[in-house]
Amino acid sequence: EIVSRDGAQIYAHAVKKSHPNVIQVNDRFHLIKGLSHFLSNVHMLLLHASMLFDFNIFDALIELSCVDV
Repeated sequence: EIVSRDGAQIYAHAVKKSHPNVIQVNDRFHLIKGLSHFLSNVHMLLLHASMLFDFNIFDALIELSCVDV
């Protein structure tokens, strides 16, 4: 069984106590919220890196997309 729940630890504890063998996953809202937060952090990291090392991130992405893997 799989249980979708809020990210709060109190819910995790309650689910584990009542259904110890289920798999717990984040609900859609909190999954998207976490992904949005992560992407925002990556964006800020790339922005700061581009200013620090004086490079254009878009040029770097275009160059990477042309590389054969």
